[in-house]
Amino acid sequence: MILNALWLSNENWMDASLLYSQTNGATDWEFFTVNQDAFLVVANAYNYGPQNFQNKETFRTNSSLYKLDIEKRAFLKYQTFVTNSAIDWEHFTIEDDHYLVVSNAQNGGNEREHLTVIYRLQGVDRFVPVHHMFLEASADWEVFQDGREVYFIYTNAKGKKSQVLKAKFKWDSRFEV
Repeated sequence: MILNALWLSNENWMDASLLYSQTNGATDWEFFTVNQDAFLVVANAYNYGPQNFQNKETFRTNSSLYKLDIEKRAFLKYQTFVTNSAIDWEHFTIEDDHYLVVSNAQNGGNEREHLTVIYRLQGVDRFVPVHHMFLEASADWEVFQDGREVYFIYTNAKGKKSQVLKAKFKWDSRFEV
């Protein structure tokens, strides 16, 4: 496992160490805010080390979301997601809703593991899955808006085909891609 440290400096804080996190082949950190709260989510790509001594499902690992606790002056673990060699997280908003989508570079063998999941922040339930897509392993996601239209750019990690997908909204602000 790799130990990552985040160092921030602020004239009001004497102790600049905010986060020590054990990661598994971390490839990306995504920072975002929701109202006045700051978050960091890590993409863990490889499950190796003593926790996986049998060397099984090396690409299936947990990626973690951290929330800044101002009083403790630290990012604390807020939520954990099961990922398959995550290499990128993308945060985006649609109207007042906050979403996360992860790029899984390796997908497992069964059909359920071939899903790309979009999560929406839902208060006390935190980020919950709201949409599943059956796609090949992805290397990157980007999200952009053109007026009220929302587009997702998906890059294929293992093949020659990448896509631009358009979200279709339903009456309750849910969307289909």
